[in-house]
Amino acid sequence: MKARTVLVIEDDPLNRKLVHALLTLGGYTVLEAASAEEGLSAAQEHLPGCIVMDIRLPGMDGLAATRLLKRDPAMRAIPVIALTAFAMSGDETSAIEAGCDAYITKPIESGQFLGAVQSLLNRVPSADAGNGRVLIVDDEPAVTTVLSAQLRNAGWEPRQASSADEALRMVSADPPDVILMDVLMPGMSGYEATRRLKHDPRTASIPVILLTGLSGIEDKLNGLDAGADEFLSKPVSVAELIVRLRTMVRLRRFEEELRLRALPAGAAGGAAGGVPGAALPGVHGGPPAAVAASTMGAASAAEAPMALADAAPATRPARVLVLQRGGKGDPVLADLVRDMGHQCELADPVRLDGPAGRQGAADLIILDEGLFNAEGLQVCKRLRSSESTGRTPLAVIGGRDDAEGRIRFLSVGVEDVLAPPVDPRELQARVARLLRQKAHLDLLQSRYETALLASNRDGLTGLFNHAYFKHLLDLEVKRSLRQRHPTSLLMLDIDGFKALNDSLGHTGGDSILEEVGRRILASVREIDIAARYGGEEFAVVLPYTGIEGATVAAERIRAALDSERFEAGSPGTVVPVTASIGVASCPAHATRAEDLIITADSLLYRAKGEGKNRVCQPPGSKD
Repeated sequence: MKARTVLVIEDDPLNRKLVHALLTLGGYTVLEAASAEEGLSAAQEHLPGCIVMDIRLPGMDGLAATRLLKRDPAMRAIPVIALTAFAMSGDETSAIEAGCDAYITKPIESGQFLGAVQSLLNRVPSADAGNGRVLIVDDEPAVTTVLSAQLRNAGWEPRQASSADEALRMVSADPPDVILMDVLMPGMSGYEATRRLKHDPRTASIPVILLTGLSGIEDKLNGLDAGADEFLSKPVSVAELIVRLRTMVRLRRFEEELRLRALPAGAAGGAAGGVPGAALPGVHGGPPAAVAASTMGAASAAEAPMALADAAPATRPARVLVLQRGGKGDPVLADLVRDMGHQCELADPVRLDGPAGRQGAADLIILDEGLFNAEGLQVCKRLRSSESTGRTPLAVIGGRDDAEGRIRFLSVGVEDVLAPPVDPRELQARVARLLRQKAHLDLLQSRYETALLASNRDGLTGLFNHAYFKHLLDLEVKRSLRQRHPTSLLMLDIDGFKALNDSLGHTGGDSILEEVGRRILASVREIDIAARYGGEEFAVVLPYTGIEGATVAAERIRAALDSERFEAGSPGTVVPVTASIGVASCPAHATRAEDLIITADSLLYRAKGEGKNRVCQPPGSKD
């Protein structure tokens, strides 16, 4: 896909002109189409980095066009922004159910619009993998059939099971990314199946959402007590479900990447080799049936992910912030949190941004929508974008009988939304789950950072070194083949570096290498693996990413190096620096780590031969 190209599908010429002008101002290349049919043809031909789709188009409407896009493996990873002039109730829900990634109403606010485009383009897509694999477990065929169709339309890969026993056998053979489980089924209940999944370390990290017609507080508590990550009552809002699925898959992938990279080389090598019949569950963008050990086969300890319950015990009470507005907060809510044994403070959200907020960082933040009303969503956005609170779990009390309201909060990164009035027992269960999750990720992050310090980093750039890169690439390739998702590799070489080094001296050359490393890191996701391969050559491993998404990432890195000159050598000396990049993907172009390196490296040299400062893919790949 072309990273900086946006396709605008809009029938109104004036609106099309306005959107074109805004995108051009933002530095994007713009393609235009006046109908859904024309737009689908343009998308197939050009594979843009993003599509802005008017919902109400003549003939085929924008939502029908989005469904067709998301069903096409070549185009389903292209993010779609739904655009509408009316903002009618239900429009946002319909857009998400159709597979749209963002929703904006006219008249367009330029900052919000360009921010949405940039955010979507920064999210490297996993074109070949889709959004993720979902196992739907229900004894009612009509339920699984309808829900499968709705998720498939939105770009997910659904599978079906009619009982808990069948589901757990399927999980044993081929773990999904998320499980949707009915509670009341013949034989084993959804509660018991969830409990067994969560008590087996090899399946504990798979998120489980219980879907049921039961709606009492005791039923919900039973589900949460069994270890379910969410409990939703039927009829479920498909749009809300999709937003929750996106959040859970990103979290799980982030978690697994941290866990995998924190393993000692020997243990991780064993995990990578795997055992026949034993599958390593997949990963929080990066950061969740009786599966008995005998049915899953033997697996090494390194291959089994740590359950949340195994996180290191807290050495201090958790610090929970309950947000207040205008000096007023909810002392009852704060007292409930204190009764759980946590340290709780009433806090002004404005004071959390900046150095003061980073001192004694919180473990959890709770916002009561009733105090903030419409301002609550903006507060959550600010907290999520702030350096001091961006990684802190955020729970909101609100959204009762308002699925669209819950969707908006979840879409900006809120981890949990509790409908008021909150039962103290449910609050305790959800707070405990979020704190366990944070403790688990903090422990993995700490182990990961320790591993980084253990001779795995390049001393000059701070990236992974050659040996550790090859070790991690081998793990990712083997996991890619085991779980049937793509993993891509970028090989990058600085153009004309020898001449730069000769003219600037080794100190100037070193400063260029350091800055190249910084710009690469700023251009990739947290779960990607950036390394100095040797000399002036670098490598980036992109898990869960096919050739189209990898090309987007490569173009972003190339543009980041080419966009601004480098300071090097004597003060005031600035020089242009460009790079040639080769891109290859597993399993499409190689099924061994060494072969993937050879393929990507040969494409790197082809890029140099074709004029440098460019990205090359294998012949026949779509660009």
